Amino acid sequence: MRSDRTFHHPLARRTRGGRRGRERVAALAAGALVAVSALAAGIAPAQAGEVLRVGSWDYPADLHDLATDSLGQTFELPAGAELVDTVGGVFANYGQTGSGLTLTLRATGPGGTVLDTEVFTNIRDNAWVELSLDAPLGPGTYYLEATDAVGLVAWWSNTPNVYAGGTAYEDGAPVAGDRTVVARNTVPVPVDPPVAQPGFTDGVANGMTFESEGFTLRRDDLSGFSYDYAPSVIVEDGVEKMWWCGHNVNGDGVYYSQRDQPDGAWSEPDLVLSADRAWEVVHVCDPSVIRGSFSVDGVGYSYLMYYGAADLSGQNTKLGVAYSNDGVTWVKHSDEALLEEPGMIFDYGVGMPALFTMDGDVYVAYYDTGRNSAPIVRAVNADGTLGADVFMLALSGGDTFADLAFSPAEQVWYATTKSQLPGLSDEETYVYRSRTADLRTTDWVFLGMAGEWLTGFPRNHNAGWYRTADGSLYEPGGVKRLVFGAQDGGQGTTDPDKWDLATVAVSGTPDAAPAPGALALSTPADASAVDPLDVNGFSWSASAGATSYVLKVGTDPSLSSDTVELSTTVHATSAAGLDPRFATGSMTQRMSLQPDTTYYWSVTAVSPGGVAEATDGPFSFRTTPSYALDLDAGSYVHWSTLGDARFTPGPVALLELPTAASGLRTGADYNPLRADLSGLDGFEFTFAGGSDPGGLGDLVLTYKLQSDARDEPAHTVTADIAAGLDGDVLTVDMTGQPGWGVAGERIALLTIQSSAPGTLQLAGLRLTATCEGGPATIVFGGQDSGVPNYDRGDRCTFTGLVAAGGPYAGHGALVRAVRVLTEAWRAEGLFTRAEAQRVQVAASRSNLGG
Repeated sequence: MRSDRTFHHPLARRTRGGRRGRERVAALAAGALVAVSALAAGIAPAQAGEVLRVGSWDYPADLHDLATDSLGQTFELPAGAELVDTVGGVFANYGQTGSGLTLTLRATGPGGTVLDTEVFTNIRDNAWVELSLDAPLGPGTYYLEATDAVGLVAWWSNTPNVYAGGTAYEDGAPVAGDRTVVARNTVPVPVDPPVAQPGFTDGVANGMTFESEGFTLRRDDLSGFSYDYAPSVIVEDGVEKMWWCGHNVNGDGVYYSQRDQPDGAWSEPDLVLSADRAWEVVHVCDPSVIRGSFSVDGVGYSYLMYYGAADLSGQNTKLGVAYSNDGVTWVKHSDEALLEEPGMIFDYGVGMPALFTMDGDVYVAYYDTGRNSAPIVRAVNADGTLGADVFMLALSGGDTFADLAFSPAEQVWYATTKSQLPGLSDEETYVYRSRTADLRTTDWVFLGMAGEWLTGFPRNHNAGWYRTADGSLYEPGGVKRLVFGAQDGGQGTTDPDKWDLATVAVSGTPDAAPAPGALALSTPADASAVDPLDVNGFSWSASAGATSYVLKVGTDPSLSSDTVELSTTVHATSAAGLDPRFATGSMTQRMSLQPDTTYYWSVTAVSPGGVAEATDGPFSFRTTPSYALDLDAGSYVHWSTLGDARFTPGPVALLELPTAASGLRTGADYNPLRADLSGLDGFEFTFAGGSDPGGLGDLVLTYKLQSDARDEPAHTVTADIAAGLDGDVLTVDMTGQPGWGVAGERIALLTIQSSAPGTLQLAGLRLTATCEGGPATIVFGGQDSGVPNYDRGDRCTFTGLVAAGGPYAGHGALVRAVRVLTEAWRAEGLFTRAEAQRVQVAASRSNLGG
């Protein structure tokens, strides 16, 4: 049933838990008995509202054993913790039906005062069985007891002691280890609305209405871990047809359901597409469906689906395509992926597609981490494959693209994204409206956000628009409807990681407003030099009346949508108002720019009343040919330790390596280092006073390339520290090592270790460029020009740049390259006319390149 309340007014607020039931049903946990028995022991992170959770296990303790009367676990609720009204554990029934048990909560321990008890029947396999308490628990020690097994029943437990606040019991006596246990509070907690923002009320633009309609479809496949999200909805002939990504016992697949309008019941969800190709190992997910006329191998189809699938790593997502004539039976005509981004083994890849119609032709927008996490738009051919027309949408940045559709009634586009910023990941869905009908050039007006304060759900994830069959918005009475994956926080029938499908209705028009005021660019400064990874963000002056900003970065000063490297809309979130800057440190805001390249950037302020371009844009900056891996706290490079290593970040970082197994690491899944190796040749470590690097024996560097298969061994290089040390600087030559100096290769993961224990004080760590160094004067073969081998200002010398540009096809090619470079240096004031001539003569007289 749809609510008649709207939620853009401060008095119309939902609170967490407002749609959650208090049924006494075992919430689902992960896996089947055989699959989970080998899970590593340990305390899983507590979910929202939880005071305690021991959620992993390594063996089932049989309650049905004739020699066992009871199993139990003590636990402690510390002072100052939330009151607890639910306690439980994970139980197995070995796949049988009719199993049951009695849970009893006692004060202190076995034999303590009974505080609550309940009989549970028909429990699910590997499920949380939870006792809802009549009176909440405060601080103290408690004992959860399981008795009276019916059928086969086992309490999932841990052999080692993984929880310091209690212990496992059997028949009233303590035994080694701990059992699974959870203690949490289900009482609704008020959720604050988003921070105040001019032109918005509770996160929604004035004049717009966002209305939460609650769940629309709930599915439970009894697998122990089911979730649903990323829906694609088509409304045709009075029927709502929905495809979405859902978890099942074999992984993720695409489900389908339909219902008659206006209030028909959804049909039983049907798994219509699953992994059956080698590249689809982990899941088939994120479907987008459109109706049209498509022909493959002489066979015609009326429905086209794009979807994403990943390999065994869970990363390296690729796009696939399937065809159907009824929306239920789908055909894949290829064993290969439709599109993949090279070198995404340790990153997301390409996925989250949205099919739509533009100017009578079918297009697709998709998310691409290889293009600085941007949504890329491409034409779709009549056979469903990708066409040549490509451009970028201004909707990347701290969000992940979700869906896009055209409004025939308003002649504009509507888009939605989800947050991926730290602390807000998957929690908020954002909505935008284009200023014009030209998708290639339009800026986007930020309409607002939907989060827990509106929907009652802690997470609101991967939304899709209700559409007509051709991919346009379905908007009866001007109301657009978003359906999304909603996490209900674990109350009632669901596991804390379970998602169902809910809807929000979007309507209205933003209030009239003046065009935004003037703005000016700030950092990076015009004509500055920056690290190709650590751009350190972009900033500009605030524009009065702006409700969002569009930042564009590219190698062409036109910054057109088909040439930009980054194009993103900067907007407010629930946690922070609109800020005139774009940080580049989080997972989805990392920038992989090419080294030794000139880029241009500018910003446009946007409001419902118009736009304002930066008065002084575009600025330019040039990336350095080498990479500095920052060692300070909060740096762009994220460091972690291995073994018992200790790392203290700072301008001079302290690294303690007690054993050979200790180490320092950077790069991780979904967050690889991404340094381009094509122009690099080594590492340079700079040590501060107080270090004894020579005492560490050998330096052991282990790395993986982004193109490496996950099951391939890492590449390891060992360097004798004492032999390579020059004062406080250690240079490790990587020439000839896998990936180094190879076009298109990027380093993803890097680990630093030593063969002997010791302590280092690191003042700097760089990936060095091949253009660095060389002789004191510019020499070609035996021809010395007598001209100093100048440093360009970024450690690159003239001879280094010439060498980096090789190998050359012949002597003439070398001479031509030298001529071009000398003229460029002369134009930049690095050479005088006489120096340029002497360098060209020396190159011409040499026998190099022949």
